[in-house]
Amino acid sequence: MTPQDFYALGFGFISGMLILMTGVGAGVIVVPGLIALFGMPPSLAIGTASVFSVLTKIMAGVSHLRQGNISRSLFLSFGRFAVPATLLTALLVNGLLAYLPDSRSTIQLSLKLAVVGAAAAALTLMFYQRLNNAMRHSGPYFLPVLSGALVGATGVGGGVLIVPALMAASTENIKRIIGTSVVLGLVLSIVTGVVYGAAGALAWRVALLMTAGALIAMPIAGRLFRRASDSQVRILSGVLIAVAIAGMVIDIVAHR
Repeated sequence: MTPQDFYALGFGFISGMLILMTGVGAGVIVVPGLIALFGMPPSLAIGTASVFSVLTKIMAGVSHLRQGNISRSLFLSFGRFAVPATLLTALLVNGLLAYLPDSRSTIQLSLKLAVVGAAAAALTLMFYQRLNNAMRHSGPYFLPVLSGALVGATGVGGGVLIVPALMAASTENIKRIIGTSVVLGLVLSIVTGVVYGAAGALAWRVALLMTAGALIAMPIAGRLFRRASDSQVRILSGVLIAVAIAGMVIDIVAHR
């Protein structure tokens, strides 16, 4: 195995723990990580992260299902709008990248800026009750469509936006919200992975090695999740979103 293979295993271990414990990770942590640590172009990072997300969230989803942390009604009400938005946006982005190659860098920069804005809004949504209350009255379409569009466009936005969006749309406790977000993220990642994979934007070896690392992490993360309080899980989710925002801002500035 090469040093990069060991990096992929370690990166997958860390990412797998974060996905199960917070619902945040596959997009907001993995996509920037693949770009920064492995030197992947954004489209390849998105496709690879989507496949990794599918494989790991199957395991994480089973764990949450066994613990009763999934709300079927919340999943259906959110997913019926988020899934079509993901599919249409993924097709649109790949179409633009294919037919406007001279505008590729501008398109990618625009998408990164959109993700930073959405992540900042999501972080505020988690901790600012007045905005949270306002989002409860935003209607059944806005947050699901926005979440799906971000996942389809960038591979980032699922956990970052879905967790606080579900918090705004529901009175479920944080652990059931995170469990539901994991299954929603799985479905959205399948859609994104199929579209980007069909376009050839996928590094299978890295995705599989990262999944092996995540498989090792899952039992540890499951035990930690059961012991953590709602407030601890909420704070950890917020910290990860803040770190992701900072990382993406640094990436945007560095590549201007």
